[in-house]
Amino acid sequence: MTRLPALLNRSRVACRLPAKSQKNLFEILAQRIAADHPALEEEVIAKQLLAREKLGSTGLGKGIAVPHSRMRGLEEPVGFLLTTQSAVSYDSPDGAPVDILFALLVPEECTQLHLDLLAEIATLLSDPGYCRALRGAATPDELLASAIPSQAA
Repeated sequence: MTRLPALLNRSRVACRLPAKSQKNLFEILAQRIAADHPALEEEVIAKQLLAREKLGSTGLGKGIAVPHSRMRGLEEPVGFLLTTQSAVSYDSPDGAPVDILFALLVPEECTQLHLDLLAEIATLLSDPGYCRALRGAATPDELLASAIPSQAA
C-alpha cells in the first residue's frame, strides 16, 4: 500500500517547470515546499538538499532524481514531485540529465521511515510506464493524478 497520498497534494506538485541547473531545481523545491509548509525555511531546505547531494548524487538514472533530507522541526514527511520543461544536468550515475524529481523531507528522528519512503518512491519510479505518465502530464492536476492514480484529480 502506497503512502504517496499522504506525501503529495495539489500544492506539492509542479509540472514542466523551467529550470537552469540542479541548484536552481533545489531553490525551486525549497521555495515551493516552504510556501506549503510555513514551519520550514526556504534557505534551510535548499541548504539541506545541497548538503545531502554532496554526500552522493540522489540521481537514480534514466532522468529521475530523489533529493531527500531529514529535517529538524518537521512533524510529518513531506513530498514534492516536479517535472521540468527540459532535462537538467544532475550528476546521475548514468550521466543522463533529470526531468523528474521527487523530493522527500522527513522528521530528523525518523530514520527508518525515511528509508522506507525512499524505497517506495524508488520502486514506483523504476516503472517505465509510471514515469511515462508523469512525463506526459501537462498540468499539475494531471501530474498528481498520474502520481497517485487512485486519486483522480
